[in-house]
Amino acid sequence: RAADQIVERIAQDILGRDRPSTISVAGESGSGKSETGLALADALAMLPSSYWVLHGVWTGHGDVDHVVIGPTGVFALETKAWEGRFYRSRGHLHYNGKPAEHVLRQARGAAGQVRQLLLEAGIDEWVEAVVVAAQGSVSRSPIRFRQANVVSIEDVVDFVTGRRHWIRSSKLLAVVATLVEPGEEDRSGDRGGTPA
Repeated sequence: RAADQIVERIAQDILGRDRPSTISVAGESGSGKSETGLALADALAMLPSSYWVLHGVWTGHGDVDHVVIGPTGVFALETKAWEGRFYRSRGHLHYNGKPAEHVLRQARGAAGQVRQLLLEAGIDEWVEAVVVAAQGSVSRSPIRFRQANVVSIEDVVDFVTGRRHWIRSSKLLAVVATLVEPGEEDRSGDRGGTPA
């Protein structure tokens, strides 16, 4: 597509290199990835080429499992490798019969940390908080809560690409450039990533 080619050209200008489909930080590459992390990375690899996937983004306050950046927005994904079932009951998230509101708070916190990094860079873009059930099921996926969503691993690509929001290519690349600082190999103590 012409739009994808334009994004690729701008990415080369801004980042000084070809855009990889995914970017990992130190400690996330090779055999260090969990089976669950690999399963989600495989699912996210099905996103169109106009999307960027960052793995293990350090925010200065903690590590966000995955950040997806694309034409439909910015998504902070927190992965849960729990077996069982997520569901809504009386307006609250539950997991295997127990309250699981802490999972939503964790996802909102991760999204807030990514949003803060963007605001510090002068980019005012909302970051969607998403909990991905990598091994468990989600009753009626996606489950939508105030400022957070819970989706199954099977539905994550449709959730991301189906969002009714659009950001310009220049803003998309500014977000990527904020979260990824190219040219550094050892990123263990910094945010961003290196080519996968």
